[in-house]
Amino acid sequence: EGIEAVLSIRSDGFSELEEGTYGLSADGGVWSLSSESDTTDGFVRTIEITDTDDSGKIVSSSVDWTTEYGTSTVSVETRLYDWQQEI
Repeated sequence: EGIEAVLSIRSDGFSELEEGTYGLSADGGVWSLSSESDTTDGFVRTIEITDTDDSGKIVSSSVDWTTEYGTSTVSVETRLYDWQQEI
């Protein structure tokens, strides 16, 4: 869900994806990046956006949670490009 939310934000403009670490928030079905990781039912989601040398972005979405056995993490990463940018 994290990567799909970032794809939705990118649809509003590639410039919305500034390098940094974020959480996600939704208002009226519209996703936005928030200044802190977001937490739902003990699951903590973090979005990290990193600029690349070729005008793209690396987007990583991680979810952490704690159980009686310790902390677990699942992460997914993708590369995004401004496909509308003139070459």
